[in-house]
Amino acid sequence: MIRIGAIMSEALVASLRESLEGLDVIVAPLGASFGQISSLNSELVGVVCELSEAGLEGYTDQPSWLRLIPCAGLPVVSHAQALATGAGIGTLIRSPEDLSQWLNSLPVADHVSEPAQAGQIIAVWGPAGSPGRSTLALCLAATMARRHQRVIVVDGDSYAPSLAPILGLQETHSGVQSLSRHARLETVEAKTLEACAVHYSLGRESFSIVTGLNSPAHYLDCGSLAWSLALTTLRQAGHTLVVDLAAPLLQLQGETIGGPMRNALTLATLDLADRVLAVANPTPLSILRLSRDWPRLSELADAARLDVCHNNAPTNDKSSIDESLHALWQFTGNDETAVFPCDRLWSAASADVSALLSSPEGKNPLMMSVGRYVTSRLGSPPRSAPESSRQRDSARGEPKFSLPNWAGGKKGLP
Repeated sequence: MIRIGAIMSEALVASLRESLEGLDVIVAPLGASFGQISSLNSELVGVVCELSEAGLEGYTDQPSWLRLIPCAGLPVVSHAQALATGAGIGTLIRSPEDLSQWLNSLPVADHVSEPAQAGQIIAVWGPAGSPGRSTLALCLAATMARRHQRVIVVDGDSYAPSLAPILGLQETHSGVQSLSRHARLETVEAKTLEACAVHYSLGRESFSIVTGLNSPAHYLDCGSLAWSLALTTLRQAGHTLVVDLAAPLLQLQGETIGGPMRNALTLATLDLADRVLAVANPTPLSILRLSRDWPRLSELADAARLDVCHNNAPTNDKSSIDESLHALWQFTGNDETAVFPCDRLWSAASADVSALLSSPEGKNPLMMSVGRYVTSRLGSPPRSAPESSRQRDSARGEPKFSLPNWAGGKKGLP
């Protein structure tokens, strides 16, 4: 049984309920417009809203939860597509098939009554001069999201945050700063921390993003104790956290544990992480810098949690790869280095990384390598086999409505 919210007129709510009669779906009316919402049930897994000027009234006043909950729009005016684009609503329901697909894409566990299992914290770190850490963190997040995990990717780089620019997100506030401030309160709830993240859709899958610091000076809000509490609270709530970290590993002179620290995000995350992925590029400089930082990294994370990866490896130069792997083994003693190949979608000239993140795991060499790492080292195997559309529909059923009837017989539908 799933629960969805409806932001629309009473007549449309009644039609929606009738259309979904017999299915495991509960429709909770939230009001005729966004401005009328007084509260949100924490059990909601999605929202359907009426795409009209009246329905979207007050939309800009509801930014925090809307970005977390998947939202679909019901077109009831001829210019509904323009309204949806302006509101950032990517899913439009124009047919029963659209509604069925959207319902089946909602991230709902098979046994919702069972308490959520604890998630894990994956730290992605690399020395200075190892580009590609942020993109690799996003690839890990996308891969685990495809495997039914509740993923939050966190931009924990206090020097040069880059997740929001890579994904083309225009954020006026810092998710990391908000997360740290909320974690300093006397009572910390997972729902409050979850609202600091931005929802990012990859079609049928999605994950959330905690954007980085707007200014390096904002690290003053990010003490190690509050940061540790925020991460552990989200992990206990069942989230898999992929944290992109800055390179510096030293506590600066004059800084104190628990107080403002420039490197608090990196140091606290490495201490808590269930798995640390150390990223090196296939260049002598990158490997030399990793060897220099390896003793300190080994102090912060024990060997059982440390993995080394050869990032952005050339696909047509096996001897170069072998030499780099041998050098990494000499410096780190790690003989199980993961190799992530260079990919044409992972180029500096690429304007949109979403093409890479949306690539089928079995067809893209880079995503295939990331998938093997997630399976072998993070304990998250791929789905056994994709369900057919008939099997998927039979799990929650097929809506019975015809769209013109549900929309109240309004004319001029797009």
